[in-house]
Amino acid sequence: MSFLINSAIVLATFLTMEAIAWFAHKYVMHGFMWWFHKDHHVHEPGFFERNDSFFLIFAIPSAYCFITGTLNGDFRVWIGLGILLYGICYLIVHDIFIHQRFKWLRRTDNAYFKAIRKAHLLHHKHLGPEDGECFGMLWAPWRLFKESIKTKSSAGSLPFEMPRPGFVASDGTVRSELPLHMVGAKAVDQGAPLPRPGAQIKSDPMSSKSSGRDKK
Repeated sequence: MSFLINSAIVLATFLTMEAIAWFAHKYVMHGFMWWFHKDHHVHEPGFFERNDSFFLIFAIPSAYCFITGTLNGDFRVWIGLGILLYGICYLIVHDIFIHQRFKWLRRTDNAYFKAIRKAHLLHHKHLGPEDGECFGMLWAPWRLFKESIKTKSSAGSLPFEMPRPGFVASDGTVRSELPLHMVGAKAVDQGAPLPRPGAQIKSDPMSSKSSGRDKK
């Protein structure tokens, strides 16, 4: 009986963390702590982001529950486990599957995973804290699930054009779209990783040559 109760606590905590993550993403990360989250939307050079600090912030309640629950031998251990499992899931789904910070899990034709990936792509088309959408991590609007179900394919192609995240141009300005030469056919393929928004890029030599010919 205790196993079922403990498992229910872990599951309830895991599901509650999705609601907490949605609230924190919308009202904290896109609110008064935008400075920490900004480089996730307009990426700066380097592997790590200020946004990674939220991993530590969410680890604090998990560690607290593990420590106090262990010392007192109560249910807080299972709450801490639920938070930990959600954090692991977030790492796998958000940082690996969606943003490809590690080159694993590159392809899928699963309707659920395609839907949450589409939702995150839609979220990242906004460069600022305003006018955001799709703040959840494990849940997406129902219309995206229906789109993914209707567009099953063995190649795992996305049924939509990948939104073009912002980037820092060579002159230091932030632009809202990637140049067309950086998009290409792979942009609509499920195997193509979601670009880390705002990556520092160099000007396209081909486009400059073509513009030179146009002037002539």
